[in-house]
Amino acid sequence: MKKSLVIQLSIFAIVAIVLIVIGSSNGSSSSISKAESSKEDQPKADKIEMYYFHTTARCASCQTLEKYVEETINQYFQDEVNKGIIDYKVINVDKPENKEVANKYKATGSSLFLNIIYNDKDHILQDSNVWRYLSNKQQFKTYLSNKINGYFK
Repeated sequence: MKKSLVIQLSIFAIVAIVLIVIGSSNGSSSSISKAESSKEDQPKADKIEMYYFHTTARCASCQTLEKYVEETINQYFQDEVNKGIIDYKVINVDKPENKEVANKYKATGSSLFLNIIYNDKDHILQDSNVWRYLSNKQQFKTYLSNKINGYFK
């Protein structure tokens, strides 16, 4: 009797684990599909506001992020900056004159935000993926330039 109960519980546990694994893999693929389709459905950006926010005290990584963003903008998007299509600013969140813009973006420390403007509406996104590319300047520039270009297609 006890042996039969143990076998039934074991089978139940295995089936439950299989269903959980199948359910979670289906859920993640559908969320990726939704993200990809929403990106495809997104209209072309009319303008991009790209703001690098930081505090007064900054580490070497924070300074490198600013440097790489500026190099990427200067190398790949100087025409868009000159035409006013891309607005890039470095903003210290600790300064009182920057509180309003920091609050709009909900920026509290070192972070890169993109405001993709289309149909006269703000679509603010924080890009935390840029930190992953700090160890390789060319990969950083490729990542960021591809991301920006994707909003103009």
